Amino acid sequence: MLFQCKTAKCHLRVIPMKRSLLLVCLLLVLVNVGTAYNLDDGLVAYYSFDNIQGDILKDDSGNGYDGIIYGNPKVVDGVKGMALEFDGVDDWIKLKPIIDRYESFTYIVWANPRPYYGKHWPGFIATAINGSRGGSCNNQIGIWQNTGKIHAEICTIKSDINTGTWGFHGGNYIDYPISFNTWTMYALTYNGKVAKVFVNGQVVSVFKAYGKVRADRMGLALHFSDYGIASYYNGALDEIRIYNRALSEKEIKALYEQAIKPLNKTLKVVIHNPNNYDLRNYQVRINLSDYLELPALLKVTDNNGNLLRFCYEQSNGECGLAPSRVIWVKVPFIPAKGDTIIYLKPANKNCAVNGDQVFEFYDDFNDGIVDISKWSLIGTWSENGGIITSEKCPEGDGISWCARLYSKSEL
Repeated sequence: MLFQCKTAKCHLRVIPMKRSLLLVCLLLVLVNVGTAYNLDDGLVAYYSFDNIQGDILKDDSGNGYDGIIYGNPKVVDGVKGMALEFDGVDDWIKLKPIIDRYESFTYIVWANPRPYYGKHWPGFIATAINGSRGGSCNNQIGIWQNTGKIHAEICTIKSDINTGTWGFHGGNYIDYPISFNTWTMYALTYNGKVAKVFVNGQVVSVFKAYGKVRADRMGLALHFSDYGIASYYNGALDEIRIYNRALSEKEIKALYEQAIKPLNKTLKVVIHNPNNYDLRNYQVRINLSDYLELPALLKVTDNNGNLLRFCYEQSNGECGLAPSRVIWVKVPFIPAKGDTIIYLKPANKNCAVNGDQVFEFYDDFNDGIVDISKWSLIGTWSENGGIITSEKCPEGDGISWCARLYSKSEL
């Protein structure tokens, strides 16, 4: 590798996850962490209810779909961390119409409702089309009037899209009882043709719909009327996720199981190599779902119980000892067209190592001294706080590139 600078100062940070991809030549390795699927794939909004700033419910996905809180819902204990409890009178949360024009979507919501005896059907999560363009047509999952049953519906663009009209193209008042005064996970998925309703990870209803969904308004803990609000939800909500795709039945089940089963025992990880050749000392990145309640300390072993080297990926791209939700593991051997099994287990000490023990080449530039065992230098270089810097080239040196940095790695 060659790095060179022509300006007064040159900053270089070697990010381990990018370096790892270069070292393995972008080979494909599939990782299945038990039942921990990639549950961030397609996630457009996530509300943990643990990040409330004044009247703003922050979107923890980082996509900026923050909600505006109306009324005075109470902060209470939730499924994980905190939740909000709504009074059924005027408490609700306004969202941007996130799913408008989506061809598929998924709602995930944990709800703890109180018995409901009002009009209409208060939604855990709902959208609306304004007035004459479709009335209170919703993409919604909630409670059906005073029957105590689940209600779900899909509102889509009509087949004759040139007319500019919209319509209700699928819905079901499900003969499945709501569990009051207890936490339950409800989900609604739609793939452009079929909608499914889930309770605690299990399918309880399937109905047909078609086309892209429409939404002028969107919110939590209410049911919309043509231009206003028809009813409010009475109870608590927590751990709401919105996706731009229809999650599979296995993914819905995984979300439920990971929410109720903390990682207090061994987690099996299956790594598949689809290539026609073996992989040795391969760096594998494992992203654990936020729903996994990880122990404070982990260890990683092979199928024979031998400890494997791993480090925690940090927010700045470095890899080290501080626990996080992403780990890099150095796997000694993955056979061609085959699988290698490793295990994540609770530990009584920090078993993580620094990145240079996991990656074939790694330098975080944090020790204040340029490591000449890794680099060949031309010019004057220094490092500090994760950045390596070259000094200004002397005037009239006649050299186009006066500062160069060569990796001594033979990779």
